[in-house]
Amino acid sequence: MIKMQHPEFETWYDGPHGSAGVSCADCHMPYTRMDGKKKVSSHHWHSPLKDIETACRQCHADKDADYLKSRVEYTQKKTFGQLLKAQESSVRAHEAVRLADEFRGVRAADYDALMLKARENVRKGQFYWDFVSAENSVGFHNPAKALDTLLLSVEASNAAVDAAMQATGGGIGKALAGDVKNVVPPVRKHSRKLQQSAAHLASHPWLKYLPQLPASEQVWDGQTWVGKAPEPDF
Repeated sequence: MIKMQHPEFETWYDGPHGSAGVSCADCHMPYTRMDGKKKVSSHHWHSPLKDIETACRQCHADKDADYLKSRVEYTQKKTFGQLLKAQESSVRAHEAVRLADEFRGVRAADYDALMLKARENVRKGQFYWDFVSAENSVGFHNPAKALDTLLLSVEASNAAVDAAMQATGGGIGKALAGDVKNVVPPVRKHSRKLQQSAAHLASHPWLKYLPQLPASEQVWDGQTWVGKAPEPDF
């Protein structure tokens, strides 16, 4: 897998604001007045939505603050909805490759080539999903690019599933059917404490890849220290 590292610049530079010559500081460090006279950039980097009057209405003076906020939130809601769909497609593609790897039925004559294609597309699907997921504007810096990138993610993930299906002659189809949330393991219910239980590790096919941990006292419950000894001072 390739991990994206917050591609804000790559997203912004050919988006609406970048193309218009608006810099990052113009929105995130808008001008303010010192002593009511001297004009300086704010030394506080923050979301423009925290100060719409200064950050947004310097250019968009014909629109009120509520309207501008609603446009940002509309874009982000649409992008996030597509991000979740691309995420589910990527998860299904990962599972398709896992199932095809372990398939013991009649395989296609070009099984190895098809599996290589499937893995490459799994990687692409995850990469394009992460390009939007790791970028902190939830699509606002470049709405068209965000949605186009998520479409590429879905297409690649679907291609991975198709290749894995061909490699197994459709033999993995039944295991992939249905809501992907029911196909993959209940990771939100997993914990290091549960990983000490053989019964838990046997409750889902994915969990069999994990080693059973030796029994030990639980010391953390989320962010809360529950150990018998004093909480360590990190």
